[in-house]
Amino acid sequence: MAEERPKIAPYEDQLIPSGEPNREHSKDELYLLSFMNPVDPSKQSSANYKHSGCVYVAIEMMRTGPAIIKDKAISIGVYISNSDGAQLEEYTINFETKWPKFSEESKLFEIGDINPEVWERIKDYDLAPLKSNVLSQTYGWNIFEQIIAEVEMKYKDIVILTASIIHTLSHISYGLEKYCARVNWLNSKYGTKEIICPYDKLKRLSEPVQSALLEELECYSLSGISPLITAEKTTRLHFILNQIPN
Repeated sequence: MAEERPKIAPYEDQLIPSGEPNREHSKDELYLLSFMNPVDPSKQSSANYKHSGCVYVAIEMMRTGPAIIKDKAISIGVYISNSDGAQLEEYTINFETKWPKFSEESKLFEIGDINPEVWERIKDYDLAPLKSNVLSQTYGWNIFEQIIAEVEMKYKDIVILTASIIHTLSHISYGLEKYCARVNWLNSKYGTKEIICPYDKLKRLSEPVQSALLEELECYSLSGISPLITAEKTTRLHFILNQIPN
């Protein structure tokens, strides 16, 4: 059995120096201590959160490359939670993709749809979850649009969570416009969606805290493999950071 990777506990000695039991802790220290002994968000008062009564929709995606028009979606993960952080729904949409493979005919390695830089980043992972229940680009994007439409009909206030506003949401906007003829999806007849990137707030914390959080959440290493896992962890990060006073 593989040895379990230690959690953040080793940092505790750094945060609570011996001989200083009554020392006032910094904001970062208090934050990290609360993370080592996390409070279940579902048991917290809704009044503690700015967006009380709203629904959070975390959206992450994996693409064949960085170009908006040239490259296409491989997988989209959607994780929906209420204002207390409790999960409501989750979805994964996998798209038909030509994966790199060795051609017996040409005796060459064919890269397929995947950008070489993307392939180098993900090739050593188990890609099976991305290859199951695949849909065409058109059908997959229309399924995603239906999910968003249903959320809009069910909930009054919607907050979009994502690890990258520029990259993820720009690709989402392009896909919805191209395959679903839906323009400006962040604004609908039901109202304007608020967008939050928890990583923007994370960057304002000290480097040790950032490193500890990213190691614990493993967002970066997982983001290229399972968009749904990343969406769930983006949600978790938001609620952890939301406990820190502005």
